[in-house]
Amino acid sequence: MIETHIIDGRLQAADLDKETSIAVQSFISTHGRAPELHVIMVGHHAPSQIYVRKKKELAEELGMVCHIHSFDNDVTTQAIINKIEILNDNSHVNGIIVQLPLPDHIDKKAVQNAIHDRKDVDGLNDINVKLRQDNDSGALIPCTGLGVLHLIRSVKKDIAGVEAHVIGRSAIVGQPCFDLLKSAGCNVMQSHRGIDDIPSISSKADILIVATGQIEMVTREWVKEGAIVIDVGIHHKVDGTRRITGDCLYDDLVGHAGALTPVPGGVGPMTVSYLMHNTIRAAELQIN
Repeated sequence: MIETHIIDGRLQAADLDKETSIAVQSFISTHGRAPELHVIMVGHHAPSQIYVRKKKELAEELGMVCHIHSFDNDVTTQAIINKIEILNDNSHVNGIIVQLPLPDHIDKKAVQNAIHDRKDVDGLNDINVKLRQDNDSGALIPCTGLGVLHLIRSVKKDIAGVEAHVIGRSAIVGQPCFDLLKSAGCNVMQSHRGIDDIPSISSKADILIVATGQIEMVTREWVKEGAIVIDVGIHHKVDGTRRITGDCLYDDLVGHAGALTPVPGGVGPMTVSYLMHNTIRAAELQIN
């Protein structure tokens, strides 16, 4: 058994927020106004309402302006796009995000691509995906991917040549993490939970990103001893404990992984903080 370093995402996020706050104050001093983040929310999904409220609270705490635009569940794709186009044309609007998940009848890709690429602070439209994959410095990158890379580098700064494995291929988490690790020089593989031999692949990796979407799926048999493990999952455990847990069986990895993110308190705080970081970065890109 080895000593596992528990990576404190809240502490790392607090440090990033300090940097963002300084950048926001500099922007206000130079341009006479605060950067603006606009959030579009559809329906009354309770977890989404909580996430949006946290985003608004942090944005305002850091000196930014945050507006929430709420729509009923039966809103059309075109109505959302019409709102986005109005926000695109407003020079004071610096960041636009659409809170996910969206109802099934909404064309998510059309909505994401309607956001101007310089205001796409979630980094999900096709232009930013292409820029990211081309390793273009002008890309706006999904916040969770940025948070994951930050947490890895809080443990190991130089990751060039390191063996990495990403379990998950989603546009929000898995694919951005793969692209970022590849750009950082890692030897990176990617898989999804439908592949039978994932444990044999993942157990060879020195860095393991887990975004399976399945509660407590990854046990120590999946993990190389001493590896850095970043658990992106978040689930409410239905066993009477009202506990929040991740895609990894946390207690099983303590004493086996070299470094491990907890759930909650790992990737989640970094995602929200990088949304704020992306917003001030987008504001500066738009001015320049």
